[in-house]
Amino acid sequence: MLHKYIHSFDKTRIHYIIKRSKNKHFLVFIHGVSANWTIWKKQLEFFDYAGYSYIALDLRGHGMSDRPSEEKKYIFQYFAKDIRAILKVEQIKDFTLIGHSLGGGIVLDYVTHLKKQPKAAIVIDTATVNPFEHKAVLHFNKYISRFLRFITKHQTLKDNKKKKEIDLYHVYKRNKLILAWQWIKQCPLKVIITVLDKLEEHTQQHGQQTIKRLRRLKTPVLVISSLFDPIVSARYGEDISKYAKNAVFRIIKGVNHAVVIDKADEVNTTLLKFLQKRQIKEYF
Repeated sequence: MLHKYIHSFDKTRIHYIIKRSKNKHFLVFIHGVSANWTIWKKQLEFFDYAGYSYIALDLRGHGMSDRPSEEKKYIFQYFAKDIRAILKVEQIKDFTLIGHSLGGGIVLDYVTHLKKQPKAAIVIDTATVNPFEHKAVLHFNKYISRFLRFITKHQTLKDNKKKKEIDLYHVYKRNKLILAWQWIKQCPLKVIITVLDKLEEHTQQHGQQTIKRLRRLKTPVLVISSLFDPIVSARYGEDISKYAKNAVFRIIKGVNHAVVIDKADEVNTTLLKFLQKRQIKEYF
């Protein structure tokens, strides 16, 4: 596994890890807001053992990637273009996109707007609409949301060249009490709020267009939803599966939004079965 950086289309530096295996088909893992590539550790171990090649990136503003100062640089299209830039630099033509939460929304934006299509698209705990109240910071009530916006109002989006990588997978498994603090250390609150605002703008401006394009999409889609997800209701995943004609919908029970960590084995098995059925097979 190699840690690498590219300068994306707008010169933003994007961090990613890559592992090339005998199976040249790449699985590209895309995390959600306030996370980083480390949430996928169990998936990377599983599919590495199965013989797949993979990439997992830190979205702009997150982890070890740059944090652009301009708020306009956090729109969905820029996230999708960052992925395309990595694929181009690495000369990857055979790939599947896998996204969790916001990452799933980025996958949907990619497959409905960019010409170079993946062999398959997988979205986990994702919606085509904004799942939060207007101007809400996640599902915090309006008073907490206003307070969080107030304390970040005069902050500037600036990069920290001395930032260190935080393993969110191990933080989550070992001590959930400090998880929120570690989130903000590797993805500042200002970035989180900016991304959520851009998410709301995107779904308002392009939501219906995305749905129309999903109806015409030929790419196979796997939609996974957590039954008790308090962040993104499972009904949003069911909606996506109805929009995309080549979609398969799967529910995972007894888990919250952190399904890729808490139910890693079940998620991995579900992903593998979907890939195998579509002839995207492991090497062995």
